[in-house]
Amino acid sequence: MDKQYWTGSGSYYFQAGNTSAGSSLKEGVLAMEQLDLEVADKYNIGLDMSLFKGLTFSIDGFYDKRSNILIDGSGLISSAIGVTIPQMNAGKVETKGTELSAMWKKEYKNFSYYIGANFSYAKSKVIENGEGYQPYGYLSKKGYPIGQCFGWEAIGYFRDEEDIKNSPVQKFSEVRPGDVKYRDLNGDKVIDSNDQKAIGYSTAIPEIYYGINLGFEYKGFGVDALFQGVGHYSVMLNTASVYWPLRNNTNISNWYLNDKIRWTEDTKDIANVPRLTTLDNANNFRNSTQWLENGSYFKLRNLNVYYNLPSSWARKVKMEKIQVYARANNLFSLDHVKYMNCEDLKINYPDMTSVYFGLNINF
Repeated sequence: MDKQYWTGSGSYYFQAGNTSAGSSLKEGVLAMEQLDLEVADKYNIGLDMSLFKGLTFSIDGFYDKRSNILIDGSGLISSAIGVTIPQMNAGKVETKGTELSAMWKKEYKNFSYYIGANFSYAKSKVIENGEGYQPYGYLSKKGYPIGQCFGWEAIGYFRDEEDIKNSPVQKFSEVRPGDVKYRDLNGDKVIDSNDQKAIGYSTAIPEIYYGINLGFEYKGFGVDALFQGVGHYSVMLNTASVYWPLRNNTNISNWYLNDKIRWTEDTKDIANVPRLTTLDNANNFRNSTQWLENGSYFKLRNLNVYYNLPSSWARKVKMEKIQVYARANNLFSLDHVKYMNCEDLKINYPDMTSVYFGLNINF
């Protein structure tokens, strides 16, 4: 990485009249002369409190600036230099936000309970990412969060051939009535890569995380529950087997058939997904607001129900404690994504709910 090297580059005829071509070399990627570690500057201020013999509370504000991030350097140096530019320690990202948490606990003779909550908001901003010149400001990823989704703004579907004729030319593939229609952002009457913009939130990192944990115990019987959620998060519904039908030899899912209204001549006024086709369609199936979905969710992540047998019973069998329990994961989810795991669509699988039973014995 930090060494320069030479690569083979075909052949060359040396001297006039020479009919035998000799092998030649050219310089490969330039050397990285100043490879260094990433640098993080962190600042935070916080407050922790304990009140009313049971309440604890904390609040923290933070600012995190990272520099010297290793990025592709080709956008920072002109291609006129004639060789491949190496990676460079030039990336910069800042993140700022706040974290809150609170917990209330109370114990009585035969009864105890607790309830806690946490909330965090963190907004990142790309300061330098090594991108080259952008002909339009809205194409730049600088100033946006890490993983900000970029795509085309869908404004409906082509109604007929006359509509296609009177609309900007969409360069991705031949369009027909029922195909997705995009907004011409730069007004050049052509829809291409220069008409992408930031849409939704980041598809990599939610800006908001929150959780609630609560439980109680009464005479040995107890319940513990953990709820988790995220907000300000986007997902792109681009799984071929579910949301993009008949792609790569896939079938048509229930989501497309039953939950959506595909475009036909009879449904053109109420359709919310494009026409069906067995042919590859680069126009319809690309990152756009057509497939953008709210990725926020609220889940019951864990639930534990248990019973501690009386100590007198345990002592009779020479044991200190006997507990029977039933535990479950992902019992329910409130979200906007059907049939798939809204946390990670790439795994091509819905949320799995698991329930199991057990026995804990302490000697």
